[in-house]
Amino acid sequence: MHFRPPTSLEKYIQESGRAGRGGQPSRATLYFNKSDIAANRPGMTDKMRRYCKSDDLCLRLLLAKHFGLSETLFEGEKKNCCSSCRNDE
Repeated sequence: MHFRPPTSLEKYIQESGRAGRGGQPSRATLYFNKSDIAANRPGMTDKMRRYCKSDDLCLRLLLAKHFGLSETLFEGEKKNCCSSCRNDE
């Protein structure tokens, strides 16, 4: 659970990747407010800001694309993907 977003997608993937190691199911929850992603927050990248604000694109796919992948390996139900995909149902 994140109560403030890290400043970059690289840091976020590192932190959220700690859950679910060993093949166990996991869930990452990111809480933030406008000051957490403000333009004057030192080190905060625009890509991390966009990730936090996104509510219409698959968050899993956004992370995959950031790291040079064009798709994800997730084949489960949309309700188990990300908050954006759950909202599509």
